Amino acid sequence: MSTTGNNDIHPQGIDQTFALFARSTKHVLVAAHRGVWIAAPENSISAIRAAIDAGAHIVEIDLHRTKDGELVLMHDPTVDRMTNGQGKIAELTLNEIKSLRLKNGSGGADTPLTDETVPTLREAMEIAKDRIMVNVDKCWKFKDDVWAIIEETGTTAQTIFKGTAGHEEVARWLASKSPRPVYMHIVLDKNIGGLDDIMTTVKPDAYELVFATMDDQAISDATIAKIKQTGARMWINMMFKQFAGGLTDDPTCWDWCIERGATMLQTDFSADMLRKYAHAHVDMKA
Repeated sequence: MSTTGNNDIHPQGIDQTFALFARSTKHVLVAAHRGVWIAAPENSISAIRAAIDAGAHIVEIDLHRTKDGELVLMHDPTVDRMTNGQGKIAELTLNEIKSLRLKNGSGGADTPLTDETVPTLREAMEIAKDRIMVNVDKCWKFKDDVWAIIEETGTTAQTIFKGTAGHEEVARWLASKSPRPVYMHIVLDKNIGGLDDIMTTVKPDAYELVFATMDDQAISDATIAKIKQTGARMWINMMFKQFAGGLTDDPTCWDWCIERGATMLQTDFSADMLRKYAHAHVDMKA
């Protein structure tokens, strides 16, 4: 795997990423957090395009539903931080939200406006189609709406669902769809008691480990060994210290995660991570 350009990183396009995502592969997959937003608004079409151009394997996006039932990309439940408007997304129509302009980068007060508008999930998936996998965050409560859109756009194989629900709910939903959705189970200390049932009944494609401290069971040697035995991928999110035991999004912490067996990392520095782990293979032995 090379890092000299998108075509070299993905010599076979999205099919190559699918192959790398498969069970028991050891390559490190890089997930662009809210897209590559350093020079573009987070969760925007340009941020997704930048993730594709950088060669990221996965782009992470956040979803909320508008007053009239449309799914739009936004991390916060309000438009305040990222646009020139105000209000809760759930209380605004799509037309009202589309009338706003996105702020650059991560937004906030005094941040310059761009010409971009808040994208819908459909618009985002049309850009991602056949180009990059998409980790859809904050969507389990309206997963059927998401499924309908990715079916229509032909992107079901590219979309990663995630959640913390019990094994019966997850297994029932996955079995109701064809093809079977790609599913990543979020493991925390509060739901770790159900991990064995998830492993035997659901058989997730990946596991996201969320741990407030290094003493949490979610990051214990025993939990990691169990996951490795399944051959599924392991994701660690260092974007917020409280989700990763104080780890931050920097090369030293990336190395720590890789040494523990993580095969998917989320970052704000996709190009740097791709360069660092271009030829890395993770030890998947339990």
